[in-house]
Amino acid sequence: MTAAERREHERMRDLPDGFEDDDGYEDDVMRGDVAAETSHAGEFVTEEEAQESDVSLLEQLRAHHNQLFPRTRDRRTRADRTQILVDAFAAQMEAMTDVYLVWKLATAEAGLGAAYLPPEDASVEHTQRILVVDNFSAAYDEIPIIQGDLFVASALVRQGLMPVAPYLPSVVITIRALEVYRVTRLRCPRLGIQAYVRGLCDLHGVPPRPYLATQFTVAFDVYLAILARVERRVLAALSRDTPDWRLRNACPACLYKLEGEEALEIHMLATIDGNNSLKRSWRRNRDDVQEEGPAIPGASKEWLNSRLPAGDYYLSREEVDRWAKEGLEDMMKGFVADEAWVEEEDGCSERWQNMREEVTSRAFGMYDETGFFPALCRHSFVLIVVDMVKSGELAKYGFAVTHHLMCVLGEIGLGYDIGCKYDKMVRAHPGLSKLAADTHFRALVGAFHGSAHKRKCQLKNLTTYVRGVGTEDLETCECFFLKSNALASTTRYATAFHRKQAITTYLKHADTADAYQGLSSVLCSKYRRALRTKATLPALQEAMVQLGVESREVFETWLEKEKAFLQSLSAEPLQETLEMEYYQKLALQVRSKAVKASIDRYNAAAVAMTPPKVTLTWEQVVEYAFLADFDLVREGREDIRAEPWALPAGRAAMDQHYKLLRADEELKRLNVEIRRLVTHIADEEAFLEYHEDRLEEEGNLALAHQVGLYRMERGRFDTLHLVRLGKLSTERGFTGSISPGVSICRERHVRQAVLRRDGSEDVGMRAPAGPAAVVPEGGEDSEDDDEDDSNALAEAFQVLVRMSGDDSRAG
Repeated sequence: MTAAERREHERMRDLPDGFEDDDGYEDDVMRGDVAAETSHAGEFVTEEEAQESDVSLLEQLRAHHNQLFPRTRDRRTRADRTQILVDAFAAQMEAMTDVYLVWKLATAEAGLGAAYLPPEDASVEHTQRILVVDNFSAAYDEIPIIQGDLFVASALVRQGLMPVAPYLPSVVITIRALEVYRVTRLRCPRLGIQAYVRGLCDLHGVPPRPYLATQFTVAFDVYLAILARVERRVLAALSRDTPDWRLRNACPACLYKLEGEEALEIHMLATIDGNNSLKRSWRRNRDDVQEEGPAIPGASKEWLNSRLPAGDYYLSREEVDRWAKEGLEDMMKGFVADEAWVEEEDGCSERWQNMREEVTSRAFGMYDETGFFPALCRHSFVLIVVDMVKSGELAKYGFAVTHHLMCVLGEIGLGYDIGCKYDKMVRAHPGLSKLAADTHFRALVGAFHGSAHKRKCQLKNLTTYVRGVGTEDLETCECFFLKSNALASTTRYATAFHRKQAITTYLKHADTADAYQGLSSVLCSKYRRALRTKATLPALQEAMVQLGVESREVFETWLEKEKAFLQSLSAEPLQETLEMEYYQKLALQVRSKAVKASIDRYNAAAVAMTPPKVTLTWEQVVEYAFLADFDLVREGREDIRAEPWALPAGRAAMDQHYKLLRADEELKRLNVEIRRLVTHIADEEAFLEYHEDRLEEEGNLALAHQVGLYRMERGRFDTLHLVRLGKLSTERGFTGSISPGVSICRERHVRQAVLRRDGSEDVGMRAPAGPAAVVPEGGEDSEDDDEDDSNALAEAFQVLVRMSGDDSRAG
C-alpha cells in the first residue's frame, strides 16, 4: 500500500467525537436501548420530538414494506369449529339415515355382531385405509366404497361404521361399540365418554389420549342424530308426529280414557318440583373487577352450536320467559283478580324457603342452567321439563309448566311442595286464572312436604283431607330425583347441547324402561295397600263404640271444629290486642329509667362516630318489641282439652276415617287405570302390527322393521303386565276388571288379519319377539314358583288373543 492509499484509509477511519469504536453506540441502537441520532437540518430538537420522529420513520418503513410484500392476516377463530362440523354432517344426514335403515335391516337376524357383506351386484369404486375402532380391537382395514353412495360418510354407515369426520375420516367407530355405550349409559348415567374411552384403551392396550374422547363424542353425536331421524320417520309413518302427541299419550293409565268408565273426582294427578343437581357450569371469561361497584361478568366462551336435542320434552326458554315478572304488564291490563283468592297470609311462606323472594330471585353466577323443573304423572311418566336458568326455583317455571299442561291435558291436579301458596298464585295470575277455572285446576301439597306446613294449611291442602286424591302421596318427583341425580357428574361441565341431549335421552329411557316396565307393579302395589287399609274398618268401628261416636259423619264435624279453633288462634280479638299492647307499655315504663339510660349512652356514642350515626328515641324503642310466632297449637281462649277431637284416641279414629275414605277413592281410581292399561296393551299391539304389515306390503321393509322395533320397546313388558294384573284379579277384594274396553280416542282402532309366515290367515296378535319378560322381580311375585309363572303366562297369551279378536272394539 502506498503512502497516499494509507493516508486515505486512515482518513476514512477517522470517526467524529461520540462515535468512537469502544463506546458501543451501535449495539445500543440495535438493541433499542437508545434512539438513533438523525439529522434535522441543524435544528435543535428535544428528546420527545426525536422519539416521535423515529416512530414516524419506522411506521413509514413498515407501511412501505407491507406494500411491497403484502400478507393477509389470519383472523379466524376456533369458536365456530363445532358449528362447521355440525353443518357438514347435517348436509349428509338424510343419506346416512337411509343407509342406516338398510344396514339395520340386513343385521336383523344376526344382530350387531354380524359382519358386513357387500351385495353381489355391488361395484366397488375404491378402497380406503381407515382405523376401525371396535369394542375389543382397533386396527387399520381396507374399507370398500360402494358405487352409488353419495358421500364417504354414508358409505361407511352402510357397513356399520360411524365416521368421526364428515368428509375424509381417518378413524371410524363401529355402531355396535356406540350402541353398547348408549345402552350402558342409560342404565348407569354416571358413565361418561371419557371413562368409557379409557376403558377401551385398556382393552386395546394403548395409552389414552385426549383426542380419542373427542373423536368418540363426534361419532356418538352423529349416531344419536341418526337414531332421532329414524324415530321421526317411524312416528310420521304412524301419524304420531303432530304437536304434543307424546304428552297426550304419555301415560296409558292416566290418559287412555275409555267409554263408560266411572268418572273420577280429579281426572289426573301429577307432581311438579325443581331440582338443582343438574347444574351446568357457565363457560365465560374472567369477571372485570371494577374499583367501584360490582364486577362485570365476563363474556361467554361457549362455542357456536345450533343443534337441539330430539323430542319434545323441553319447553323453550322463550316460552318460560313469557311468565316472568317482566311479561306481566300486558297481562295485567283490564284484569281484576277474584277476591276469593286474595287471602291473608297463612304463614307458610315464611316457613318454606321456595316461596321467599330472596331465595327465588338469587342467581348463581358460575352456572348457566342452575337445575331443571319437571312435571311427572303419578306413575312417574315425564310430562314436560323446563330448565332453571341463572336463578333458583322461580314462579315462572311452575307457571309455564302449569299453563302447558292445562292447555294440552285439561283438568289436572298438581302436587307441589308449596301447593298451598301456588294455588293462590295461579288463581290470581292474569294469564292463568281463567284457564284454571275452566279446567278445574287444583294445586295440592304432597304428604311428605305437607308435614312441614302449618296445621291449618294441612287441613285444607294435605292429601289426607282432599277428596278425590286417594292414597296418592304426590311425592313422585322426589323418587325421580334419586335416579336422575346420577346425571350430574356427566353434565356439570358439558356444553349446553350435550347436557340437554343427555337429559332428554335419559327421560325417554326412564319412561320406557322404568316407568312403563313398572306400571303394573305400581298399580298392583297401590291396590294391595288400599285393600290393607280397607281391612282396618272393623277396628275403626270398635273405636267409634268406645268413643260414643254414632256414625262416621261425626268425624267431618270434628274436622270443621278443629279448623274453626285454629282460625280463632290466627289472630287475637281487637280488644285483647289493645289490652296487651297497653300492658306491654306499662311493663316497659317500669324499666324506663334503665332503658332511657341505655338510649342516652347509645346516642352519645352514635354522635361521636365519624360519620355520625342515627340516634334513637323512646318511641322507636317501644316499636322494636316483637312477639314470637308459634306454629304449634297452644292454649287459647277456649279450653279444648275435653273436646273428643282433641283427645289422642279421637284424633287417631278421625285420621283412620279419612284414610278409609282415601282408600275407597284409590280403589275406584285403580279400577279405572287397570282397565285403561289392559285396553291400551291390546289396541297398541294391534295398531302397530297393522302398520308394520302395511309397510311390508308397500315394499318399505326397512321402515317396517323399525316399526317392529318400536313396537317391542314397550311391548316386551306387556306380557309381564298381564301376568301381574291376572294374579291381582284372583285376589280377594279385587272389584275391577281386566277385560279390555273401548277407548274414547279412535286412533288405535284397527281391524286387521295378520298373515302368518306360512301364508295362513290368523286374527290375533303376534307373540313378542324374543324372550318374554316374566322373570319375577322380587317382593310378592318372587314367592310364586315357576309352574305358577308358566300358567300365568299361558293365561296372559289367551287374554291377548281374546283382546285382539274382540270385534266389538273395532272402530
